[in-house]
Amino acid sequence: MNFLLYFITIKHTYNFEGVYASSIAFLMVLMTSKSAAQHSQLSLSGTYGIIGINHKEEFRPDKQFDAIGAALGLELKFGKHITLGGDVDWQRFDSEPAVALSYINPGFPLPYHINRHQFNIRPTIRYYLKDAFHGLFIGLFGNYSYLTITTSDYPQNLSYLPEIYSDPSDGYGIGGGLTYGYRLKLSSALQVSAFGSHQLFWRQSPDYMQQNHQLGLGLNWAF
Repeated sequence: MNFLLYFITIKHTYNFEGVYASSIAFLMVLMTSKSAAQHSQLSLSGTYGIIGINHKEEFRPDKQFDAIGAALGLELKFGKHITLGGDVDWQRFDSEPAVALSYINPGFPLPYHINRHQFNIRPTIRYYLKDAFHGLFIGLFGNYSYLTITTSDYPQNLSYLPEIYSDPSDGYGIGGGLTYGYRLKLSSALQVSAFGSHQLFWRQSPDYMQQNHQLGLGLNWAF
């Protein structure tokens, strides 16, 4: 109990670190439930995604990125075909090249890079066509995401305008999506999984939408 309170305290003290900590606390609550002892699986996956950011304002161009990441998840069995669980997902976007402009010497632009990292929390319900944790499945999930934007190699001279601030897509977003995949049994306690997911989230201020299409491979442990 003290461990959970510790993570809740972190959540209210920091920004995205708190989001990540609270999601771990959520997984721990699931793990300590009575049903988890006999009907649960822990998963670790690697992912590849294609992410599109669509701004509603005409003066902001739409953007698309490739992203690699990792996910940690927990599932609990409820009935013959249905599982409930949660996933904590981290993604690293491709760096975006950009140019810093000086208002003193506009004829001497300097290149730099914009880096994006995204954290996703996904409570998920899955339906297995055969039995829970076996074979084909489809599912639905809610989504809470936090996108961070940082720069590297940006000139320290104050005469250069901070172009990064012209992109307001960093911050929180909520949404949902669809997932599907296949679980293959390797042993009584170990499975391998292949899956895809399609996620959509949006913000009203500023007004934009993000599409996140992922493919992943993972290992699942029953306990």
